[in-house]
Amino acid sequence: MIRYEEIVMETLPDPCPDTSYLEQEGFEERMQELQDDRFGFMGIRASCTLHIGIGQSDHVILHCFKSPGIWAVETDSSPEYIQELFEDEKTILLTMLDAIGCQHEAHNAS
Repeated sequence: MIRYEEIVMETLPDPCPDTSYLEQEGFEERMQELQDDRFGFMGIRASCTLHIGIGQSDHVILHCFKSPGIWAVETDSSPEYIQELFEDEKTILLTMLDAIGCQHEAHNAS
């Protein structure tokens, strides 16, 4: 049996974002902010720990399972926008978990 616990948000630096949109007319100020290091880019993904049962024993293998993530998110984005992106990633992760037959830890309470 494969179970999982809480799904959490991970934010990671995005060292190679596509910033070409900042080269368009009207984005000069935003490009200057980037060049002045007033914001950067990050990735957001959902992750959880899988508990993979081994045979008939009480032993488990723990494995970190993650959504693909959304990248090139501006670090000064609003908390609401960041939460919205996380919720999208969480939905993707839940679909992945369902595809491999995982159950949430709370469903296994006796």
